[in-house]
Amino acid sequence: MNRFTTGLLTAAAFAVCALPGWSKSQAPNAQAIYSKSCAGCHGAKLQGAIGPPLTHIGKKRSAAWIDEKIENPKKTKPNTLMPPASVLKLNNGEVKALAAFLSHKK
Repeated sequence: MNRFTTGLLTAAAFAVCALPGWSKSQAPNAQAIYSKSCAGCHGAKLQGAIGPPLTHIGKKRSAAWIDEKIENPKKTKPNTLMPPASVLKLNNGEVKALAAFLSHKK
């Protein structure tokens, strides 16, 4: 690996940790939240099931958009079956961690 590539990877790692509401230590927590609250519809590996796949959601959507979708799914798709965060009993910190986690799925 050359110095340029190493530098890019290091910068990317710092950028992930610098996101509001997100730290490297939260990654396992966000994965656990996903497994508990989302995998039933979106698949254990984000591949989709009843809900759409999320494997590359970060290519199309920002963490802010994903956060809003989790909080109020009917705002972007009125006929969705996706329950809001309040029904899933997700607190604000869990929603932010989950949104940041999913926004890095590119």
